[in-house]
Amino acid sequence: PIKDAKDYIKTQGRTAMINGTLMLDFTISGMEFELDCEGDVYATFNARKLNDGGVFFTVLVDGVRQDRVNITNIGETKVQLASNLSAGKHTFAIYRQSEHHFGEAGVCALSFEGEMLDKPADKDLYIEFIGDSISCGYGNLGSAAQGDGAALWSDGTQAYTYLTAQALGADWSNVAWSG
Repeated sequence: PIKDAKDYIKTQGRTAMINGTLMLDFTISGMEFELDCEGDVYATFNARKLNDGGVFFTVLVDGVRQDRVNITNIGETKVQLASNLSAGKHTFAIYRQSEHHFGEAGVCALSFEGEMLDKPADKDLYIEFIGDSISCGYGNLGSAAQGDGAALWSDGTQAYTYLTAQALGADWSNVAWSG
């Protein structure tokens, strides 16, 4: 269970532990952790409410962006984050791409062969963004004709907020909502 691993997980943005699930509430809220592991790594997502195509997440393994994760079912969904990892230290990050109104979802469990390492260190700089649709990447992957900014066409990890925090080497919180 994720609640047993909370001392090894660094959170970014607004998160909350609710009924054993680390809820990733706003765009680019997320979690980071390090494992000494090998083989396959899984995360079990838990969605309490979903709208308009579900909730999308960005997954980074050793700094490399993986395929988008789309949670479309209420309840638990187990997702493979990595496969066939060589033995050793690996870094993981899971960040919410979608705005809050697309649903309530988070991570309730991690599955892997190995051990969790110390929580990633906080950075010297912390930025809190407060904004609107531009701050959460509303529709930045497509045009209005493709879905008018629905979850499928939005990615907060490609919005200026996330990109700015990355460029400055900062931790962040992004409290943003379209409209």
